[in-house]
Amino acid sequence: MDDGLRDGIPPDQLQKSAYERSRDPKYAHLLDNKVSVWANKDDGFPVTANVRLDRVKWVREWDKGVEKVSKSGANVFLKMADEKDDGPFLHRILARPDHDYLRNMRFRASHNHRIIFHQIRSSLGNPALARCLPKEWFTIITQEERRDILSKGIEDACWSSWLGQDSRVLCPEITATLLLRQKGLALFNFFDRYTEIALASEQDPSKKDMVDSEWWCEARSTVLDMEVEPDSMRENFAFAFELYTMHRQNFIDQFVACTVPVIYQACTEYMTRSNSSIPRLIWNAGSRGVKEIKAARKEFRKGSGQSCEYCERSPEEIGANPRFSFCVACKRQLDFEYYYCSKECQRADWPLHKAHCGKEKVSKSRDEGRPERTPSLALVLQSGMWTEHPGADYLLFRIDDSLAFKASFQSDPEKRALFTENRDVATVDAGRDGVSVVAKCLVDAVARCKDASTFKLSRDGVIRQLTEEYEVDVRSRLEKLEGDLAASGEGDRYVGMTVMPLWETKSKMAD
Repeated sequence: MDDGLRDGIPPDQLQKSAYERSRDPKYAHLLDNKVSVWANKDDGFPVTANVRLDRVKWVREWDKGVEKVSKSGANVFLKMADEKDDGPFLHRILARPDHDYLRNMRFRASHNHRIIFHQIRSSLGNPALARCLPKEWFTIITQEERRDILSKGIEDACWSSWLGQDSRVLCPEITATLLLRQKGLALFNFFDRYTEIALASEQDPSKKDMVDSEWWCEARSTVLDMEVEPDSMRENFAFAFELYTMHRQNFIDQFVACTVPVIYQACTEYMTRSNSSIPRLIWNAGSRGVKEIKAARKEFRKGSGQSCEYCERSPEEIGANPRFSFCVACKRQLDFEYYYCSKECQRADWPLHKAHCGKEKVSKSRDEGRPERTPSLALVLQSGMWTEHPGADYLLFRIDDSLAFKASFQSDPEKRALFTENRDVATVDAGRDGVSVVAKCLVDAVARCKDASTFKLSRDGVIRQLTEEYEVDVRSRLEKLEGDLAASGEGDRYVGMTVMPLWETKSKMAD
């Protein structure tokens, strides 16, 4: 139990930050497995990871443990109430100081809940985040990045809560396993539910708060209906259950209070990174654009590089959003997908495919053995921007801020067709064929742009951006193409692209 709660320290002096607590020996017991009621105990679960050395593993082990022991909320309460602080409230007659203590705890829990609720409600509704909500950003980063961020929030919540890491067993709905579902949308659904329920209960105190989940209400009914000897001790169980209800509320509040800032800080750091074009793409796409790009990514991955092995038609040629199937045996044994637009085509192709099925990668539409390539996030975002800005053949970014520049062949339809053809091939082709032509067009455009120095665009910047997007050695491919063009006297073959700021394009469209 936090010493401040017993000694009547004012709330503003009571709560140190999670960072301060994690470095203060006074609070070491909060995440000490030897002190824990559950960690490495016979009727608990194993925890081998040191939170300071491997936070993600520590969270995973606690997730598994919480899932294991929280089948019965009543059993969780009885074990914690009996063993935490040696169960004083279950084994002695309650006196006036005990009731004063519970009243003080009730006040602190309610006071902290109101403060945290209003802070979080204000943070989540911040209009400054309208351009690109952390929620949208969180769903497009990698699962490993999401897990690392959430693990940080869970650790901070344990340092900040009254019962430390043991509080987690009182809140089985707060696990990385559950909250990272749907690419992290489950976590933001949790935040939304927290604010909605807190607001409703504030306006109407008779309404249940988030703490009163079905799991916890069932535990309360079970505990209060237990046969207790002597009967006078029934009051002790009701007293202790109310106390642990406040501990449960405290951890839910601290989890939200700690995790939201961790996400926002990570988002801010990500969006101001100087070595990537992804933040610039996200910023220029905006919240609505990111949603559209996410939807496009699903279609991109579903349709990228597909053509029927038998009739050799692409989804565009077939029309009406066809659902392609693939050979299950080849996917399972070779991790290679042979697409078919229909069951009829798959049956018709069987006499030819039979000899290679599950044995070797032989495809009409792809080179033998060529590996599948998943598009990078930067490339998915870039391709989404072409739809968002149809007048742009490509978007370039300077590294030090979020400004975007539109590159296009405005007055040469033949070169524009050549560029877009190579760009589209490079986007879907596993070998990134066509990327050298894309690079040559763009570096020539920057080299001949009279405002390039003002725009802070450079050849190296273009190469760095394309390398991140296509995940190949763009510089080597570009230099080889330039050598071939110089040898044939066609050095200006891809000249003609213009570069202008994207915001200037938007202004003209508005006018």
